[in-house]
Amino acid sequence: MDEFGYDFLSEESKKILTDKEDHVFFDVNVLNFYKILLKNEVLLHQNKNKMPFVHNIYYKNISKRFKKDIHEHNFNNIQVKFYNSDIRDYITRYNHDNYDIVFLDGFTPAKCPCIWSIDFFSELYNTISTDSLLLTYNTSAPVRSAMLQAGFFIGDTYNNINNIVGTTASKNSSMIKHSISDKHKGLLNTKAGIPYRDVNLSLDNDTILLNRQIEVDKSDLISSSKYLKEWEKTNEK
Repeated sequence: MDEFGYDFLSEESKKILTDKEDHVFFDVNVLNFYKILLKNEVLLHQNKNKMPFVHNIYYKNISKRFKKDIHEHNFNNIQVKFYNSDIRDYITRYNHDNYDIVFLDGFTPAKCPCIWSIDFFSELYNTISTDSLLLTYNTSAPVRSAMLQAGFFIGDTYNNINNIVGTTASKNSSMIKHSISDKHKGLLNTKAGIPYRDVNLSLDNDTILLNRQIEVDKSDLISSSKYLKEWEKTNEK
């Protein structure tokens, strides 16, 4: 057991976690044990085996839950294709495919602006169907501005406590359930809303970031901070 970091456990805990019987999703014993680890700061221990050890407990249960769901809902016929390539190259070569839903979950624009540029969204616009939905966690002004300039209608995505947690985009305005507010629309017309540009979908990330910064520095648009101050002053009551 030492190989997996079990050496610090009591015999009772070892029995719980090595039991071969099937557990329901997030078995109560697993949850309680996880709480014990947190309480005793075991997860912060320098032994690197501890974190994978806890992660694997959850993965074991989650994977069984997913397998059960797939069986019950008859998802066995779903086919998945994986492509290991630059997404910019992929959408230019396969833009004849009309996708109904696209989840864009890339690294932040500050690290990977190549998949948040106006040119990327323009190409993506030609790749998806009319009633499709483009969903992403990103709510930043340059990204939303790029979506609009590419032809998309955009809206907010909310979580269960009514906080904005992402952006929805579509070619069809009726697919947008929650339009963005006037305040946020105005923000897109500030310096903050200047999009990332990658005309030939071939620039490296550093160049894209540098070019945008140069454009921002030269722009006569109002700054986002000044805009927000003016907005609050005009709309305060």
